Amino acid sequence: MGSDGGDGTGGASDDALRISIIIDPGSAMNPYITNNARWDWLVDLVHDKLLFPSPFAGPEPALATDVTQVDDLTWQATIRDGVEWHDGTAFSVEDVAFSLRYYRDGPHSRNAHHANQVPSFEDVSVLDDETVEVETSYPTPTLAEITFADMPVLPEHIFSEVDDPTNYGDLAVGTGPYEIVEYAEGERLRFEATGDWFYGDTVVDEIVAEIIPDPAVTFTALKTGEIDSTVRPVPPETLGDLRGDDEIEVVEATQLQGVELRLNFSKLPFREHEFRWAVSRAIDIQSVVDIVMLGEAIPGTEGFPHPRSPWTAPDLELPHRPAEARAKLDELGYVDRDDDGVRESEDGDPLSFELTVPSNEPQYIRAGEIVADQLGDFGFDITVRTTDPGTVRSFYGRLDAYDMYISSSNFHLAADPDQFLMNHRGGPNLLWNVSPGQGLLGDHDADPEDLAYPEYERLQQAYFDATTKEEMLDIYHELNRLHNSQPVAIPLWYPLDHLAYRPDSYDRWAESPGYGIAHKWSFTEVEDRGDAVTKEFY
Repeated sequence: MGSDGGDGTGGASDDALRISIIIDPGSAMNPYITNNARWDWLVDLVHDKLLFPSPFAGPEPALATDVTQVDDLTWQATIRDGVEWHDGTAFSVEDVAFSLRYYRDGPHSRNAHHANQVPSFEDVSVLDDETVEVETSYPTPTLAEITFADMPVLPEHIFSEVDDPTNYGDLAVGTGPYEIVEYAEGERLRFEATGDWFYGDTVVDEIVAEIIPDPAVTFTALKTGEIDSTVRPVPPETLGDLRGDDEIEVVEATQLQGVELRLNFSKLPFREHEFRWAVSRAIDIQSVVDIVMLGEAIPGTEGFPHPRSPWTAPDLELPHRPAEARAKLDELGYVDRDDDGVRESEDGDPLSFELTVPSNEPQYIRAGEIVADQLGDFGFDITVRTTDPGTVRSFYGRLDAYDMYISSSNFHLAADPDQFLMNHRGGPNLLWNVSPGQGLLGDHDADPEDLAYPEYERLQQAYFDATTKEEMLDIYHELNRLHNSQPVAIPLWYPLDHLAYRPDSYDRWAESPGYGIAHKWSFTEVEDRGDAVTKEFY
């Protein structure tokens, strides 16, 4: 772990820009431990990718100055010269080739599926001092726009000596505009500008990411000036107060996040596609948004993935169809057989489930109570249980641990086509597993044959066979529609991403889609930002 300054400040200067984050990333920016896209902006302070800025904007040159598709299965990237790692070691084409192979052959991580599943690298080779070639297992027409714009490049001279990257705790070394100089577990991370980033000049010398899980504490700290901004969207009940504060600015910038009700597809009755259709049509999502978010959110009725992602089908919906939902439950044989108000299966098993929510998210708790009440009107017996957020996070990929739970989805899950396919193809996953043996199903008691999904498998294969972006998108949109017809993750709302900051501390924030306002281009000279940002706030 990194060192703490010992005086409670961690050695940060008075001029440091302080931004609160919701939970501890678990490492000093090692991408194999900081293994969730919610922390990508922090990882990106330290690390760079082949292309900038993300799968939702661009791409433009980064560590690669040019990327060319040679044929359906082959891509070549020309690697930038003159770049150094933070420890002074020269960056080279060998680092790129090593990283792509390491993600492909190493343990599961946030980025590994980009190399070993969706998409899949057959071969990675160095052609000369400036060119790396990637051969994929199937046509991947979006390799540059999605994959190369999403995977941080690792230093070979460090990770080649690491036996288990999931236990590597040293301060990360990258090529990005900031060097991480401190990680105090559970408290903060501190970053200092290197002053020699190849992409442009930075205007913020020091950034401190303060770990504050509680939303009330977060916004109190913002009002008192203990922090200067936060990645947590402003809750609707706090909007008026912050907008009326002359020392705080509130802006809207897309983070591509969502809040979902997740169903355990590995067990009956959620394994039945038509049952999930009935559940999704029974819930009055708009009512949840009106009550919990005071209408200040995009309702989940617009479907999943995130409706503002450039990749999502434009015609998705999850309509409220209560009469049809009741009729479908009757048709499936779920009726109240003993007049106790709860439907039972033909085998007499009641529709009794536990809905788990994280204890630090009052909006999720209220949403869970409303969903439980709504489903109760349809003959469900739902018990809402609160637990610590770490337990809820552990449910991802543990199909033995829950019936239903409410959690957030970051942009990688809610908006990225590759991750959408990954989460249906294998695991640890949340959406479905249609290819037993190709991924980790997680702990569950279902026979893999019971999880077969022929309609999805047909579309998945068509996606993997697509040779053009247009063809791939058409098939991806069909997959979107199929998922929304019988969802495993029912979107409740997408935050409008009202984000707040103190302009007296810093006032050159900008939006980069998916990241909101917290990302390295917000801290870069305006003239050096290029197309990495889509909206400026000053």
